[in-house]
Amino acid sequence: MVRYLKNMEELQYALQQAGPKLLVVKFFASWCGNCRRIAPEFEKLSGDYPNILLCQVDVDNASILAQQFQIRSVPTFFFYKDQNKIEAFSGADVPKLRGTVDRLC
Repeated sequence: MVRYLKNMEELQYALQQAGPKLLVVKFFASWCGNCRRIAPEFEKLSGDYPNILLCQVDVDNASILAQQFQIRSVPTFFFYKDQNKIEAFSGADVPKLRGTVDRLC
């Protein structure tokens, strides 16, 4: 299941809840073709990797959060463990997304 985040408090809660598990946060926009293309693959991760947490942030509905994280392009993925950002990348690259999750799990 993918959780939607709207503000920093919700992100902080997700980080605390994840603890040592991998947390993947996707920043996206509903008008973005690449975001729509990768969305089903992102959702599949929850079934393929039951021990990770998945969250997403709509940059148009949570513009302050997008500004705080200096999101310049979408989709952008942030990877966290123990409340620390350990990796990030932008783009709709499914093999890179899956490879990063495999490596960090």
